[in-house]
Amino acid sequence: MIQQVERLESIPGVSRQIATGIIAEIGVTMEHFQTHKHLASWAGVCPGINESAGKKMSSRTTRGNKYLKTTLIEAAWSATRSKTNPLLAIKQSLPEEEIKKQQ
Repeated sequence: MIQQVERLESIPGVSRQIATGIIAEIGVTMEHFQTHKHLASWAGVCPGINESAGKKMSSRTTRGNKYLKTTLIEAAWSATRSKTNPLLAIKQSLPEEEIKKQQ
């Protein structure tokens, strides 16, 4: 289990406490979930798709596991504020015009 915690800690925004929470909710193996999409749906971070005749209607995320969902959202917020996040370093090095084109 120590290896799995260290592996999760290598992800930007994931601390030891968040890694422990993720492992406590999911477990060490992914045998209960067929794919990563099933895990995301079970966690409640998958938005519903509601489209009719090319119009996208508002949709809510599924309820899911409230503890895991809260833990993952906390990790995401932490990653966006991290100065050592390699993805943010790339974004900050781009000119503003290119960032606006990507959105």
